[in-house]
Amino acid sequence: GTHADPDGGHGGGQSDGDDDFSEPDEFCCPISMELMSKPVLCSDGHNYDEVHVRAWLNAGNRTSPMTNEPLKSLYLEPNVTLKRRIDSWKAKRDARQRSARR
Repeated sequence: GTHADPDGGHGGGQSDGDDDFSEPDEFCCPISMELMSKPVLCSDGHNYDEVHVRAWLNAGNRTSPMTNEPLKSLYLEPNVTLKRRIDSWKAKRDARQRSARR
């Protein structure tokens, strides 16, 4: 599942100023499609933003939001490494946005 739109308006070239600030797919929650603030690793092997996957589980779902396969476990493991990478990417992006404004 890629978000690529073959004849789509945005994508492809890195010349667009905004492209520099768009977050890598791996940093986005597959449920919300937004940048994750507290990434957790689910037993389906996918990372989700904790708030969204908890809401999914609290609604009584016992399947993977990504694959619909039954979850082996409802344990959510904080993905510290991914969180660190997201935080460092955000800091770089914020610095770039500040310097771009000048």
